[in-house]
Amino acid sequence: MGQGSGTSLPQRVIQASIRRVNSREVGKPSTSVLILQWKVSPLIRRCRQLLFVDLAIARTLTSPRRALPRGKQMPNGGGDNCWACGFNRANSGQWHGYHDLAELAYCTIRDVNISNPLWTYCANMHTRQAVPEGPILASGIYENGYVRIPWHGDHEPLKGNVQGECAICGRVITKGIQIDMDTEGTRSFCCNSHYLSWWKAHRRT
Repeated sequence: MGQGSGTSLPQRVIQASIRRVNSREVGKPSTSVLILQWKVSPLIRRCRQLLFVDLAIARTLTSPRRALPRGKQMPNGGGDNCWACGFNRANSGQWHGYHDLAELAYCTIRDVNISNPLWTYCANMHTRQAVPEGPILASGIYENGYVRIPWHGDHEPLKGNVQGECAICGRVITKGIQIDMDTEGTRSFCCNSHYLSWWKAHRRT
């Protein structure tokens, strides 16, 4: 090939061509066949590489996984919520059942109603053990990302418009977290960390 083509034939191809012309060897590949092999081999290797990549992608896309029902979207707080849990009675024991949200969510291993299954979590979603492990978790105040905070026994911490003072720092708040203390009234908190500080001191087993 010309010097400006940027590609040169391997030395073994050139030498084979010369030998074939001089000695008229019989039964060996012609120069054109050797050139074709030299050019096609990288292409074959590349096709094999692409095939392996396609197979890997196919395995990922076809791995066992239940699609969300049409028109439903998983919240950003995470897919390991009560909506997908097999212990949620509304899912009839099916994991990743994604029941109709008009149905009442009820935890069969903790005997408690779940008012917001898309934003409620617990460790049993991962272990799938029928014995409760750790507290139920709710989505707390958004603070540089989603934060999960524990329920107080079977009482869900509510977030949003809260009137009162923070039970930890005494700051007057209009938005924050509120928890029902049964006969002791309610407690309000300005942030996730102050609620957690109070919860650790009054934790219910």
